[in-house]
Amino acid sequence: MNKTKKLLKYTIGIFIDPSNTFKHILEEKSIFYSLMTVIIFGLLYTTICFILYFNHIEPITPPLINIELLKYYIYEAIYYLPMGFLFWIVVAGFI
Repeated sequence: MNKTKKLLKYTIGIFIDPSNTFKHILEEKSIFYSLMTVIIFGLLYTTICFILYFNHIEPITPPLINIELLKYYIYEAIYYLPMGFLFWIVVAGFI
């Protein structure tokens, strides 16, 4: 089974049969599937933040830090991808 089909199988399996899917993921000797999941969702989220920024959308709730409301999503787009990657590394240390 190629890696793309296996990644899709794991992604769908998490919602359908999580316990069995996580057992299979833990048996993998590679970090490819978890890294690709983090990268794909990070890029999707960053893309959405750029779309919101270029359409001049303000956040629904006020930000916790003092930044301009119209620049909120550009800051989020810039910081989310590295923060998501670092979070993935930290969480992987607990498994």
